[in-house]
Amino acid sequence: MNPSNKAFMTAILLISVCVSGCSSSISSPTPTATVQPTPEFTLIPILTDTPVPSLEFTPTPIPTDTPVLTREPSHAFDGYWRSDGYNWIVDIHAGQVTIYDATEISCFNVFEASLYALGSETLFDSLYGHERLSLTEDKLVFSTPAQVYISHSKIPDLPPLCSNGGTAKTQDPVFNFEIFWHAFQENYPFFDVRGVDWQNQYDVFRPQVKADMSQAELFRLMSDMIAPINDGHVSLYNPETNQEYFPGKKPDWANRTNWMTDTLIDTYLRRDQNVKLTGNTKLLYGKLNNTIGYLNVFSMEGFNPEEEDDPLAAAEAMDQALKDIGDVKAMIVDVRFNGGGSEDIAMALASRFADQRRLAYSVKAKEGNGFTPAHEFYLEPGGESQFTKPVFLLTSNLTMSAAENFVLLLRVLPHVTVIGEKTRGCFSLILRGLPNGWFYGLANQVYTAADGKVYEGIGIPPSVEVDINPSGFQDNKDAILDKALELAGAIR
Repeated sequence: MNPSNKAFMTAILLISVCVSGCSSSISSPTPTATVQPTPEFTLIPILTDTPVPSLEFTPTPIPTDTPVLTREPSHAFDGYWRSDGYNWIVDIHAGQVTIYDATEISCFNVFEASLYALGSETLFDSLYGHERLSLTEDKLVFSTPAQVYISHSKIPDLPPLCSNGGTAKTQDPVFNFEIFWHAFQENYPFFDVRGVDWQNQYDVFRPQVKADMSQAELFRLMSDMIAPINDGHVSLYNPETNQEYFPGKKPDWANRTNWMTDTLIDTYLRRDQNVKLTGNTKLLYGKLNNTIGYLNVFSMEGFNPEEEDDPLAAAEAMDQALKDIGDVKAMIVDVRFNGGGSEDIAMALASRFADQRRLAYSVKAKEGNGFTPAHEFYLEPGGESQFTKPVFLLTSNLTMSAAENFVLLLRVLPHVTVIGEKTRGCFSLILRGLPNGWFYGLANQVYTAADGKVYEGIGIPPSVEVDINPSGFQDNKDAILDKALELAGAIR
């Protein structure tokens, strides 16, 4: 899941938090904070922003299996539920689902949706796609194939803080700051990994919060407080001013957005090799020579222009690319410039390389001083055919979020070799809201790879480590791709 502009705008449309119209005067000094006007992922996908008019773009057919109400949604889910982890209170009645975001001091309505039925399933649409409701023993479960598995325990009634509509909207700086701090204190499991003393952050910044400070001052102060976390999935966003802050640091070479077109296409792929774009320009493919195919996945979202999270459109784009590339001895798959998106799309793409069902990773969420039980996610073959010959997967420090899930999925396959740099080490993302109408990203899940290791904060290491050499691109050379070609060329 990826906190891009589109994700935030989707959140704004989905989450029903209103902003009060009160104003306040400026009376305290303006804290120093660098508010980044551009989020982590605006450089990606590169080809979307860099015209390549001579490339052939083949549109992917838009799936037609849109949800159709086939029966009334089941009432078996009716009741009040408390999530295991996540601090959500769920109210399901009369075909509606309402989700409250709770802390020790607050509980407010952040999301409402209608339930609908498709075949034998009851679903609702959220930021994470079509979520399925199911009952497992005494638990209510929200799930998607690879992205969501949240269980809930039934409770007799709404907690007092959630009753009568829950926490009211307010721009009160003190109250919003307290909720923000408490949400991280109660849900964020990586302070030790990130080297941050969160109680100390409270002790430093809470005295600076004044009842009459402006919203702009509060935004800068809260940005300063989360700055040391250096997590690409932690963020703060004010939709009223379109101001956003991401403390995650990108590598210095990230702004070189012309590398892909200048080097990969002109020098390596060459336009006479029938290079194509598909999947709404999110997938570039072709041949590096007669025996080695090349796939570059720029994003894990946006394969369907009508629907941001559409695994079926992504799978059809990959099927088309593999069919067009044809019979080759090896495939190079490039996700070095992929900032993530939907894990369900990552799973759909990865399934085209699976040889059999294999455990890929497990996910648990912070709950109190411990964690929820881990839920396992498996990769298994998908589509009419799969490419199970040697695959060389290229990664970099820009590879993050759902693109890292894609790496976790493929690296369990015996025919896949990962080449390049460590990935970013940002896996989990939950978008939350504040009573003043702001949104923030908070990672509360721990992803454990199939090898039993947690790569949060450190990144997934490649099997063959090769650093990106920025100066090398000036000479039309790509050290990581050269190493992949060297290894792929050795295949007989």
